Amino acid sequence: RDLHSFPTRRSSDLFVVDGSRLYQIAEETAALLQRDSGPSALARCALQSGNRIADDAPQAMQIRSLSLAVAQKCNLSCTYCYAQEGSFGSEPKQMSREAAQQALDFLFAETEPGQKVMLAFLGGEPMLNRALVRECVEYASKLAETAAVNVEFSITTNGTLLVPDDAEFFEKHGFSVTVSLDGIEDKHDRLRPFRGGQGRYKQ
Repeated sequence: RDLHSFPTRRSSDLFVVDGSRLYQIAEETAALLQRDSGPSALARCALQSGNRIADDAPQAMQIRSLSLAVAQKCNLSCTYCYAQEGSFGSEPKQMSREAAQQALDFLFAETEPGQKVMLAFLGGEPMLNRALVRECVEYASKLAETAAVNVEFSITTNGTLLVPDDAEFFEKHGFSVTVSLDGIEDKHDRLRPFRGGQGRYKQ
């Protein structure tokens, strides 16, 4: 179960499960492995032994990306929304400036010069909290400059609240922008209407 040798058109190959390693091997090595394919066979084949993948969970993962759900509310009422058609089943909420800055301080706390971090904005509809998105970008940019760290931004939006100034802001800061659509107009308007039922495809 640890080693698997198999013929190919040119030679024989050896797949080592631990580490998903693949080696091209000689025919005599393949014959040896047919007789003994246990872990000790690795050493006899002059291959590195020892576990490359353990079952232990990593203990000190570095945080290099963060998604901020800056608005727990939406201006649409999508029929399939996981958040009760955008209502989240409760009063609409927005992330506070304090919570956002604490999250950003946490993201940059252990970075080193030359590293890269990713900051994404989600909702609900994140542009319902446009001011906080912009504040976070400016704050993260200052943290990145101080720490000599590269920061990249992304946002997922339904696009209905965007204005030209938003596009200029996204361009200035190198945003990756994802706009959610659901196909052609009639299907999109049926699945993703405004709260009053009006279609939003054209907008």
